[in-house]
Amino acid sequence: MILRFEPEGTVTTVYTEALDLAELGHVSVARASHVEPTPDGLWTADLSPVDGPVLGPFAKRSEALAAEVAWLERWLMLDNDCTGDCPCGCGEPAFPWRHPLDDHGYFDAAPSCAARIYEELKR
Repeated sequence: MILRFEPEGTVTTVYTEALDLAELGHVSVARASHVEPTPDGLWTADLSPVDGPVLGPFAKRSEALAAEVAWLERWLMLDNDCTGDCPCGCGEPAFPWRHPLDDHGYFDAAPSCAARIYEELKR
């Protein structure tokens, strides 16, 4: 669980029940994303509520949920910034990615390029 503490005392985290957040003070919960099925039975994680990308599609809902949490936790650690331009040269901004099912670490890519670049990195 990642907790980001702001200078004025605000704490931001991805909600879980692992910690009683009320012990830190007043709690305000806001939606950061939506995990939804696509018309063809796949799953996406839409991070637009925090100005993020749409991740996926994923074959399983659990994969979309894991990608959603991984992206949000990395976003919390990076102060919400993109990392520059996508390395493929498409001109889109890059965001940190980590495939939820392995330990290859993070790589930077535009949302539309992330799955392709990830597959290339595995080779």
